[in-house]
Amino acid sequence: MATKLQTVSELTAQTMKRLTRSHEEWMSFLDTAAWLYKYPWHEQVMIYAQRPDATACAEYDLWNEKMARRQLNETHWMYRKFPALDAG
Repeated sequence: MATKLQTVSELTAQTMKRLTRSHEEWMSFLDTAAWLYKYPWHEQVMIYAQRPDATACAEYDLWNEKMARRQLNETHWMYRKFPALDAG
């Protein structure tokens, strides 16, 4: 059974291979990263890996307070933000 760290590392490696495989995939990543410019590189890659069409991402409390969107609970939010972490 893989640990959460191993799962995240594998997802990152797979995504990086996918990004460097084609020009179209790289451009798609850049479209997503343009929306998420305040996040560091590794978080942009993880967000893209799980939600290539993401245009916003925020911590649970900020999302609920500032974005006017309620999530059911913190566990549900973690699954939405980092589904790979829920696997282990």
